[in-house]
Amino acid sequence: MPLNQKPLPESLTRLLVAPPPRAAPAEPHRTKRPAQSEDRNPAQNARHAALEATLLRGFVYGLTGIVWLVVLALTVRHLAR
Repeated sequence: MPLNQKPLPESLTRLLVAPPPRAAPAEPHRTKRPAQSEDRNPAQNARHAALEATLLRGFVYGLTGIVWLVVLALTVRHLAR
């Protein structure tokens, strides 16, 4: 059974057409300077990463503990009433 489809209006076909690709803007020339982490030796990089991970983990665990204490306090307060 053939479908009787009408063509889309011009305004809709313009909306459905993909825009032409644009060229990426050229980045300004920068001097090649190694990042600070590349200036250190690998042992210092590993220690820095370990310290950062430990501090982040401690912050997350501490924040989680505070949330648990607040929820526990609110639950006890609710049950006490």
